[in-house]
Amino acid sequence: MLNTIRVIREEKKIDDCVKREYKVYDEYEISIIGYAAVLVEENIVHIGVINVNRDYRGHGIGTAILLSILEDFSDKKIEVETFSYLVPWYEKHGFKLLSESGNIFHLVHLPSL
Repeated sequence: MLNTIRVIREEKKIDDCVKREYKVYDEYEISIIGYAAVLVEENIVHIGVINVNRDYRGHGIGTAILLSILEDFSDKKIEVETFSYLVPWYEKHGFKLLSESGNIFHLVHLPSL
């Protein structure tokens, strides 16, 4: 397993927003084992996906990625739409439930003051 989790950030401009990707590589730095994509608009950040390879789940990789996102955008509102089983994980990191529609839950993390 990984001794330390190093989150790599890559960014590209798409129309009027920015797409930032977060990647964590395996111990050989060959395969991506954790990934997130966010869209950054002027005052809001949308988390599109956070995913960790099944073989590496439960080792803090997803949390390291989410904490990187929260640190990078502490001055912005961050939104995510996710499934019910992930709601407690997001809430543990300061997200609040806004609404639900079927199996999709909309959560928000407000900027630090």
